[in-house]
Amino acid sequence: MKKILFAIISFLLLMTLSACSSKEYEAHIQSGTESVKDEKYEDALLSFQKAAEEKNTDDVQQFITFAKYMTDSLDLFEKGEFSAAILTSEKITKTKKTDKVIDLLKPKALKLQEEAAGLDEQFKRYTDDLTKSQLLLEQQQFDEAYNLCKAITENGSPHPKFDQLVKEANERMAAALEQKNAYLAEAAAKEKAEAEKKHQEELAKEAAKTSTEQIFSFLREARTKQLNMNGSYPSKAAVQEELSPYLTWECSSYFFDKMFWQQNGMWEIKPTDYLVGYVPNFSYSSETKVEQNGSNFIVSEWIPAENEGPTTWDAHTISATVVKTGDSMVISNISE
Repeated sequence: MKKILFAIISFLLLMTLSACSSKEYEAHIQSGTESVKDEKYEDALLSFQKAAEEKNTDDVQQFITFAKYMTDSLDLFEKGEFSAAILTSEKITKTKKTDKVIDLLKPKALKLQEEAAGLDEQFKRYTDDLTKSQLLLEQQQFDEAYNLCKAITENGSPHPKFDQLVKEANERMAAALEQKNAYLAEAAAKEKAEAEKKHQEELAKEAAKTSTEQIFSFLREARTKQLNMNGSYPSKAAVQEELSPYLTWECSSYFFDKMFWQQNGMWEIKPTDYLVGYVPNFSYSSETKVEQNGSNFIVSEWIPAENEGPTTWDAHTISATVVKTGDSMVISNISE
């Protein structure tokens, strides 16, 4: 009788414990399910694990597996591993299994996939834009580079993974402005230098033009002075002194020796049409060339041959060398 009574008591106790365990199991399952609804997946996983401790069923193991997929997907998403988050969450959305937990998880996993895919595409686009902006800077397309980076910074950082990209975009914008300002300053300085160079070239041309005109004018004056020496001179030195503003002493000495003779004790120009030692009768046209060699200006002109008329001559070059010292000039050599 005692044995039967003990067995009955033991059975009743076992039934009581089993009923309590079943209630705890169901309570944990219910709590986990509510946590899934509230998107508290870590809490859901913990509740399902507690349920498994009470009663390790196939259902609760499936709840644990898929809740773990969701927590892993979210963890990968938070780390910025968007592609991995999508692949992990697809274990939920692509399963053919169905239960109340999976049915709750599927739309949430799909939402995570859409967000992860959007951020992944956006991250790749920002990365490409930053690379492109660097190339644009190297090509000195500063505004284009600046605007690319500005678009990144204006959208802000939708995820911590974007923080470094936004930082780099801000730095690239600052670099674009700095390089643009430097480029513009250099271009302005170059333009100013080119303008100054052009101005100096114009001045040099004008100076060269003025010098040529001065030389031509000086040669005309010298020849006129020689042609107008119709008076009588007491000595060779007197002739040379009068010609000293135009001819060197050697040049005027040659002119005197060739063109003067003494009459009644005075020196006068010989009555002849054959002129020697005179400044050449240049045309002072484009045919009259001026070549500078230091302070010497060699003025020359090619004279074609003349074979008809009362006076003929062979083709030859006439020339005169003008030496310029400061503002003064003097003729040092004449060749006809």
